[in-house]
Amino acid sequence: IGQAASGLILGNSVVTTQGSGNGVENQAELANVELRNTTINVDGNGAGVRTGVNFTAASTATINVNGNDGTGFLFQLANGQPTTNDFVLTDKYAINLAATSRRSIGVNANTTGDVLITTPLEDLGTRNTAVYITNAGQANIDSDIAINTTSGSGGTGIYIENAETAIVDGRVSVGAAGG
Repeated sequence: IGQAASGLILGNSVVTTQGSGNGVENQAELANVELRNTTINVDGNGAGVRTGVNFTAASTATINVNGNDGTGFLFQLANGQPTTNDFVLTDKYAINLAATSRRSIGVNANTTGDVLITTPLEDLGTRNTAVYITNAGQANIDSDIAINTTSGSGGTGIYIENAETAIVDGRVSVGAAGG
């Protein structure tokens, strides 16, 4: 989404990334973005979504991370710096780290604002992290997270660094191969 754009509606579509590109790159940092039953497949080491602002509350999407070193939803500025915005990722999203994924992240939130994650996450890969949060004010995770329940090894459910407060209200299930 370029600087001259005023918004985006991405309808019932399938977006597949390969290599280091992002499926939806919000360069303009627009909040007027809506995903409507969108499926994003991350087959490389990019992100399914990279934005520093929330999309519309009506957005619905499934993000599948299939490759190595990929990210499902990356919430930070394009230059890699933390955003100052609050981040809300609702249960209208589903994020899956496939058995083929390695060293990948489901949700990476790099913000000094507050974080609320209610989306379900499933990790079947190897050495992945389902939720990775840095620099947040209050980090609230109220979602179901399943780690390596059928395959893979060494997964991390939730990693929080430098948050003022962390609240986990959801259910984190770690299978025998998880970590």
